[in-house]
Amino acid sequence: MAAKSKTGKPPGPKGKPLVGSALDFGRSPIKFVTDNFNEFGDIVYFKLGIRDHYQVNNPDYIKHILQDNNSNYAKAKDYDELKLLLGQGLLTSEGDYWLRHRRIAQPAFHHKQLASLASTMTDSANLMLNNWENLNKTGLRGTPDTGSATNIENNIDLAYEMMRVTLEIVSKTLLSTDVTNDVPIIGKALTFALKYVNDRIVSPFTMPTWLPTLKNLRFARYVKMLNKVVLGIIAERRKNGDPSKKEKKYTENDLLTMLMETSDVETGHVMNDEQLRDEVMTIFLAGHETSANALTWIWYLLSQHPQIESKLYAELQQVLDGRTPSLEDIPKLKYTKQIIEEGMRLYPPVWIIGRKALGDDEIGGYKIPKNSDILIIPYVNHHHPGFWEEPEVFNPERFSPENSKNRHRYHYFPFGGGQRFCIGSNFAMMEMQILVATIAQRFRLRLAPGHKVEKNPLVTLRPKYGMMMFLEDRI
Repeated sequence: MAAKSKTGKPPGPKGKPLVGSALDFGRSPIKFVTDNFNEFGDIVYFKLGIRDHYQVNNPDYIKHILQDNNSNYAKAKDYDELKLLLGQGLLTSEGDYWLRHRRIAQPAFHHKQLASLASTMTDSANLMLNNWENLNKTGLRGTPDTGSATNIENNIDLAYEMMRVTLEIVSKTLLSTDVTNDVPIIGKALTFALKYVNDRIVSPFTMPTWLPTLKNLRFARYVKMLNKVVLGIIAERRKNGDPSKKEKKYTENDLLTMLMETSDVETGHVMNDEQLRDEVMTIFLAGHETSANALTWIWYLLSQHPQIESKLYAELQQVLDGRTPSLEDIPKLKYTKQIIEEGMRLYPPVWIIGRKALGDDEIGGYKIPKNSDILIIPYVNHHHPGFWEEPEVFNPERFSPENSKNRHRYHYFPFGGGQRFCIGSNFAMMEMQILVATIAQRFRLRLAPGHKVEKNPLVTLRPKYGMMMFLEDRI
């Protein structure tokens, strides 16, 4: 880039023979990349196994990779492991194949299309809250401060609840399908599959997937279970909505309809069942996993900051006065949105982004050889003390219009950037605003006494032990 060329490689941890820094990275990924930034600065070199890695922390360098020179950077090799679960979906595919499918899917996320989805989101939220209310009326409640055994029975695992409701929302809105009965199966399978994939990504040596190890066999069994659910949705849609017929059961313009019935304008390509399976599986993962994790961390943060939670409730009282939020209310829920944005700053659901250099490049004055792996860490940039005053403090005022207007595009990028900017970002923000506003009007959520909170940086940033919360009625 613009800097004077430097000889040699950027500074970085030495690592160990054969494995490089893979053990340190695998042991504590967030600590490893944060220590790299603190010790070595804007660009860091290290090896994971035999592969060369460059950790890039400067927002101008990140813009160069994701936006200005994005044609030279493909998804990192690590995404090959994710393909074991997702196949060639929008998250993992590349080139013309990705572009064709992106063009087909894009209209499902246009603002006009999203407008019809808000009521489904609120219905799902209210159904969940009614279940919470029934739970809260059974047995002895106690108080969050006592830590009594009766408390434990009435706590909820908010991480699971957010996973369940976002999975229900994405299936109903984007697939016109209700997977409520399959949520336990899908949740368990995706949890194991993500851990399996992540372990393969961070390990310097991986076993072939065809070897009949216990982990390989269990992963194959869970993928088979997920395939049964997904292919069942596709088969049911084909049965009840033959695209060749003018009259069909499914007339709504949901994403699955578009994927099944739309041909690419340039090639005439129409997706087959295998391609549809990959896209639907991606929707299940990317369409609910990131939102569920973001919401879980947001409720944790609110439980630790009652003054901010009170200010949120005051906005909800002023804008909604007890009503269920509608699409028209979304622009008015400004502080609600700021809370969500600040939550994703502190706990970005996609905490790491990988790219591979297709050709030689130069970044920060250092040569980046072809086939090098590039790591971009939203978590590091979101906690960068040069970009954020008191970066570890939860402060939604950072995202007021006044405080946001001059911010560098790549100081904060929870949805990625450039050509691969998340297709569902507007969907996710609307969903999270509706869920936060609906839940906060009916319940306060308090962290269960003694519950351990720890980050679990897998493909997404999950809470390692779930998030046990105590329900406290608003009314």
